[in-house]
Amino acid sequence: MKLRERTEYLWDKYGFIPQKKLGQNFLIDPGIVNRIIEALKLSKKDIVLEIGAGTGVLTERLIPLVKKVIAIEIDEKLCQILKKEVGEYPNLKIICEDITRASFVDRLNNQREKVKIVGNLPYYLASLLRL
Repeated sequence: MKLRERTEYLWDKYGFIPQKKLGQNFLIDPGIVNRIIEALKLSKKDIVLEIGAGTGVLTERLIPLVKKVIAIEIDEKLCQILKKEVGEYPNLKIICEDITRASFVDRLNNQREKVKIVGNLPYYLASLLRL
């Protein structure tokens, strides 16, 4: 199933409607997903923080490539879709929280391991983040 079809299928399955106020946009082009993965230059030692995990398109690609994926999603409905559709993996942590108010960011900043940050986020959010 193509990414666009998968995304629309999940929206229908769970009765999801994107919220304009959150500036939601979704990865539906596999070429862009591949370019994001390549740009990260990932290794099995990496920890990746994915901001705005959505339906898990990028999350699913990251899981087998890295030590740990921390997927954060503000939208509660999308968070539930993510938990049900991507499932449970020992190296996946899903956080249903607003990244701008997330308490775990301080802990990430204080740990010794580097964290790679990735996300398909709205422009307004990029300017708010101070990671």
